[in-house]
Amino acid sequence: MTTVMEPGAQVFWHSSGTVSDTGGTRDLTPTTVQGWAAAQTSAATVAETGNLLLTPLYARDRGPDWVMFAQDLVRAGKEAEKAAIDRDGDAMFAAGAKLSEACSACHQAYLPQEQAAKADSPT
Repeated sequence: MTTVMEPGAQVFWHSSGTVSDTGGTRDLTPTTVQGWAAAQTSAATVAETGNLLLTPLYARDRGPDWVMFAQDLVRAGKEAEKAAIDRDGDAMFAAGAKLSEACSACHQAYLPQEQAAKADSPT
């Protein structure tokens, strides 16, 4: 997750919406072909990583909610990719929210378990 999913999601999230700080408000929507391509690629990476989470390597011994969470991630990633292809900043913002919701739901269910398992395992 930390080497593929998270960087991809971060690139996408930093390609939509606005940021307000002491320097004012900046629109993060891409303005170049390269920026749109980076948003599209990152969204596709997220969607494909969701597909990877559906494989037995990751889904084995997990509950049916794991499959639901992974499918939600795939859907959100595909929606994000379409928004980037369409160069639709508003749709990218909405897709980014759905992506965040998909990640958060899974993390609430599985991240505490994963962290506890790591803490209990001998090193």
